[in-house]
Amino acid sequence: MRYIALSFFIAYSFICLAQSRKKDVVYLKNGIIIYGTIKEKADKIKIQISGGSMLVYRADEIDSIKEESTNKVILRDYQTNYYRHDRGYRNITEVQFIYGPAPLKIQTWEYYLQTGDDVGLSVHTINGYQIW
Repeated sequence: MRYIALSFFIAYSFICLAQSRKKDVVYLKNGIIIYGTIKEKADKIKIQISGGSMLVYRADEIDSIKEESTNKVILRDYQTNYYRHDRGYRNITEVQFIYGPAPLKIQTWEYYLQTGDDVGLSVHTINGYQIW
């Protein structure tokens, strides 16, 4: 059993090492950058992005095509999406209109005097200063 597990681990390691370490990068003339794997290069270029979708562009729409390291692409994506470089005051405010039936006051004389529904306004605010 031990040899089977060891041989499976070694085979899996070789499969992982055989994976592509490069991603194709397509720069369009309108400024959009697309990361993926180019499937077809002809009069139209088909590029498959990470979600599995296939994008097709004409050759006159493309500015250039490069091949970059996967680690470089991941690092660029991480820096773009997860770091905010702006600092300063932040405010989040929510205003809500509340409408619903009046709460029941059972076993009191006030229950019989109440008619209508409850209406209200709710305001939630968060204030802070973003440092990093």
